[in-house]
Amino acid sequence: MSALKTFLLMSLFLPFSVALASYIIKGTNWRRILVVTMSLILGLAAYWLYAKVPLTPVFISFHGWEKAVTFLDILLLFYILYVGIENRHLPIGLLAILQLALVAYVEGFLGPDSRAVGTFAVDRLSVVMFFVVSVVGSLISVYALPYMEEHVEHVELDRNQRFFFWFVLFLAVMNGLIFANNVLWLYFFWEATTLCSFQLIGHDDTEEARRNSLHALYLNSVGGLAMITGITVMLAGFTGRTLSLADIAASDLGLVSPVFLLALALFMTAAFTKSAQFPFQNWLLGAMVAPTPVSALLHSSTMVKAGVYLAVRLAPAYDGTALATFIALIGAFSFFAASLMAAGNDNAKAVLAYSTVANLGLIFACCGIDLPLSVAAAVLLIIFHALAKGLLFMGAGVIEHRLGSRNIESMEGLGEKLPLLALLMVGGGFAMFLPPFGMLFSKWAAMASAATSPLVLLLFVAGSALTTVFWSKWMGRILAASPGRVAKRATTHVSSRGAGYYAVSLGILGLATLVLSFDVTTVIDRLVAPALVWFYPLAFQPALGGNVILFSWASFLHPNLAITGLPEGVFPFGLMGGALVATLVLPWLLFRPEFQAASSVYLCGENMPGEENRCFVSSMEKGTEVALAGYYFTGFINEGLLRRLSWIGGAILILMLGVIVLWVLW
Repeated sequence: MSALKTFLLMSLFLPFSVALASYIIKGTNWRRILVVTMSLILGLAAYWLYAKVPLTPVFISFHGWEKAVTFLDILLLFYILYVGIENRHLPIGLLAILQLALVAYVEGFLGPDSRAVGTFAVDRLSVVMFFVVSVVGSLISVYALPYMEEHVEHVELDRNQRFFFWFVLFLAVMNGLIFANNVLWLYFFWEATTLCSFQLIGHDDTEEARRNSLHALYLNSVGGLAMITGITVMLAGFTGRTLSLADIAASDLGLVSPVFLLALALFMTAAFTKSAQFPFQNWLLGAMVAPTPVSALLHSSTMVKAGVYLAVRLAPAYDGTALATFIALIGAFSFFAASLMAAGNDNAKAVLAYSTVANLGLIFACCGIDLPLSVAAAVLLIIFHALAKGLLFMGAGVIEHRLGSRNIESMEGLGEKLPLLALLMVGGGFAMFLPPFGMLFSKWAAMASAATSPLVLLLFVAGSALTTVFWSKWMGRILAASPGRVAKRATTHVSSRGAGYYAVSLGILGLATLVLSFDVTTVIDRLVAPALVWFYPLAFQPALGGNVILFSWASFLHPNLAITGLPEGVFPFGLMGGALVATLVLPWLLFRPEFQAASSVYLCGENMPGEENRCFVSSMEKGTEVALAGYYFTGFINEGLLRRLSWIGGAILILMLGVIVLWVLW
């Protein structure tokens, strides 16, 4: 058995075994040992995979397992049907029946032959995704160990054995998804992520949790139906290796075959639902009801990353087609719409959720623009978004347990109450939109690549401006303190016995975000360029083994460009980093601040006596305490606006499918 085949089995069965053991074994100490050991092994495996995988894909077959996968598919769909019937949710039941019918049609009448198709494909793109899933996901698993013990004290419901079964199983399922080359296997893992998310969102078993988990199952079942319909169209319309995801991606049929393009459009519809793009965003927003580790896992390293992964993987197939234009438009619109909604929200987890939808939209838009520059930006966004968003969600969870609130206004003065945690949160927030962090680098590349698409570029600019608004507002509250108020140490609402686990998981993600951002050129050279050279050999071959700062993004687009000085389009990484350092250092060198006690708050002579002097005389001679708060535009940014934005997103999606169906009928 080859080393890569052994690795694949390990990446699937190690998390599965730990998940099963976590369900069976009741002791928390054993669970901690198992999860930490698994995390270390997966981290080492990620490095080994990076060192061993060549630039060309390696295909690995598990022939003879196809019937077992089909059986598991049918079993999973029957369970979803049962959930729909039990909860009297007619759409879920109907979607499950339709998927069962199509699976039966594919297996019984189309008779796909999987013998000539590699079951799994290991390439440099899947290496990047394995880092995201298994390294970031493992750190979140370590974080979840103490968090869920505290969560039990908070909700007074101990279902942790069940929780860790589905939580760790999620890693196994995602590993299968990112390596799957046979589209029937891909479909199984795709639906398995839907099942895992359904179980985790409904973990607390409250009425709201059950309702939101059913909504997530419903919308993701729409995506599942789109995917199996796309597979059916592909198999019914073409002969040959249409089961191979790699061959589909490498095909140019999208330019000449409307049937092929329709299948791709259905695949992308499935990707939109999985990544919660407008109009499917509500399932991810509803997932906030789940414990924070679930949100961190869904947003950073699993589930939603499956959709953008598929978009990157299939980008060469829809290059130059009308489908690519619609993908860019839907992604850019989702980026703008979600950023707008985030600017009007004071719930930390809601802001993070909208931010995830927005950044995933940016990734989709980059894939739709489909230049080497934009697709490279998409891969960079996947990496840096996973790091920063995992850090922010986990930090928000600890804050919620310590302060008893997830409201942004409650985080005022966090820098004095919980200084280390505040530092990590501010670092994660700044990493989302400021230089020299990798997210800004990626957004610059996205905007540069959108220069030929004015509408997409306009949405990028507007969305980026709104991004600055809501991140600055949140980080400002953390760093600020009320006038005259003496900050008090946070009171812990639950035990803090997991401080070491929190420090390790958050600290590693924070350090990785900082180090990789300052060395973003190495990330491009060692991870991004190798991941895409198979798709865009002329664009990325010159960068391999060279200095990416010299080659620049411009040379990716023009490999024959003579490098003299600074080519047009180069990202001034060193200059921007230097400028940031200068803004922090020069004021200290030129204008030495005088450290003195803060003056009392002056309230136009209406101050009331008192030591802290934070009250003033209001109407009716009553004393009123000074209170400062952010402005959230609630008169405009509300549920009504969200509904209208969803309609617009749905209209664009329907127009996309309608145009392609008309081409098929024509």
